[in-house]
Amino acid sequence: MFDNRELAGRHTPRLNAFLRTVAAKTKAIGGSWSVDPDDTGADAIRWLNADGILLDVEPLLRMPLDALDIEWS
Repeated sequence: MFDNRELAGRHTPRLNAFLRTVAAKTKAIGGSWSVDPDDTGADAIRWLNADGILLDVEPLLRMPLDALDIEWS
């Protein structure tokens, strides 16, 4: 995993505000809004909840093995 907290800190608050607005409007018309842990992928539930993406979670201290052999240009 890459530690992209600096980048996420710039754009994620706006995304979270959008998600909160959509959640509120969904609930206002009688709908439901939640996160299904089974649909979040591998460990994504560690970084999100029904309010949005959590910014205060420490990143994993491992790099995917496939990423180690990538040539960056």
